[in-house]
Amino acid sequence: MTVLATDGDTPAAWVLAGQALQRVLLTATVLHLATTPISQPIEIPAVRDLLTDPATGRTAQMIIRLGYAEPAVATPRRNLADVLETGQP
Repeated sequence: MTVLATDGDTPAAWVLAGQALQRVLLTATVLHLATTPISQPIEIPAVRDLLTDPATGRTAQMIIRLGYAEPAVATPRRNLADVLETGQP
């Protein structure tokens, strides 16, 4: 597991955390890693305090579980023509 943290806890830091999370998840996908973002412990102030480093000012924003897993099966998709309206009969 890893903790994604930002410098401070402001709305701007939350946006940066989301951008960093996107990069982590996409990179993990390229590396064939399974990921699970876990936000529930961060929502408990006492747990978040344990994961935050006051010496550096870094605030925990997300916990990410990383590892190897069996590949998931592709989900079935509907045909594009069934879901896209072009305005033509």
